[in-house]
Amino acid sequence: MRLPPVKIAVLDLYNNEPNQGMRCIKEIVGNASGSVANRGVMLDIYDTRYKTETPGLDYDIYISTGGPGSPYDGVGMEWENRYFRLIDAIWNHNEGNPESKKFVFFICHSFQMMARFFKFAVVQERDKRSFGIIPVVKTASADSDSL
Repeated sequence: MRLPPVKIAVLDLYNNEPNQGMRCIKEIVGNASGSVANRGVMLDIYDTRYKTETPGLDYDIYISTGGPGSPYDGVGMEWENRYFRLIDAIWNHNEGNPESKKFVFFICHSFQMMARFFKFAVVQERDKRSFGIIPVVKTASADSDSL
């Protein structure tokens, strides 16, 4: 007997910036479909930061991506207000429904936003040499390079 698919919502916080994160998330979720307990996976992507899209509570798992910039860039913006309302709704759902909890995986940028939301840590600016931030130093000959 085939069980219903696991419903996954991806909250895309990349703000329409090119990245490898979304490709990797899609690939990992796609590889998991049907491989555990005879269950498929249904994946929907919400362009939360760029288009202010947020899902409802009808998903089993939420994956909140990384993103460019500071986790304070969205303060007061509608996309962030809606994002935090969703996180609050998931929290409230889980508090009232311990037998059918929803799960959220916060990646990098969104983990820092979660730290702000739940006030369990102070989010500070990181060193420019942090993983994922690669400095590019332009040399004197760069202007004449054919590339």
